[in-house]
Amino acid sequence: MSLAAQQEQLWQWIVGDAAVRDTALMVKAGALSPDERVNVYAEQYWLRLRDVLRGEFEHVRAVLGDDDFDVLAAKYVKAHPSTHFSLNWLGQHLPAFLRAQPVEGAPFLADLAELEWARSQAFIADDSPVVSAEALAVVTPETAATVRFTLTPSVRVLRHGFDVRPLFRAIADGASWREVEVPPCPTSLVVFRQGFTVFHDAVSSAEAEALTRAMSGATLPELCDAFAEFGDEAAPRAFQAIGSWVNEGMVSRIDL
Repeated sequence: MSLAAQQEQLWQWIVGDAAVRDTALMVKAGALSPDERVNVYAEQYWLRLRDVLRGEFEHVRAVLGDDDFDVLAAKYVKAHPSTHFSLNWLGQHLPAFLRAQPVEGAPFLADLAELEWARSQAFIADDSPVVSAEALAVVTPETAATVRFTLTPSVRVLRHGFDVRPLFRAIADGASWREVEVPPCPTSLVVFRQGFTVFHDAVSSAEAEALTRAMSGATLPELCDAFAEFGDEAAPRAFQAIGSWVNEGMVSRIDL
């Protein structure tokens, strides 16, 4: 058996995917049997993945408790094993996993997980310069048709069926999550980072659409179209939203 084949076989044993497990063919016995030696690695591997997910989704863990969270983590890792050299990406599919397999009595968990994941990714997003309010001076009637706003890499836009902000805040403050009602409530959020601090704020559905368009390279008129429901107020509302993006340090560049 080649070295690569041996490594693949050992990996399958560690993650528990081997159809036939005859560890004695490759693992020497000693104080522990071959199976026991492999089990040590398998247990440590699982605990490492579990601890990563526990740290990434502390609020989901607070709702479920350690035991139920670990059960969720085991099911999730089975369905979405780590495939990247960095464990930073291990939890990327958990929100979708929770939407596909919701936890009874906590239908809001997918939204809570998505908020936690977005905040985590915003924290590790690349740094970028931010423009000042003075930079908006380049927006004139002559340039408006071609102006584009590039948002910082930390910006994330979320659209949820539940407003999980009060729940997130309560858990962060150490309060009991059971004292917080989380009724269905369509909510749009923007997540962004200032320095080393991550924020999340509610925005209107129109502003969420404008942010999404800006992230896709839309021009100023296309951003204004996101507020079309407001008729003659569309442009003023768009400029108000863009001004807040600049003031919050969410815009890295303004291009003509």
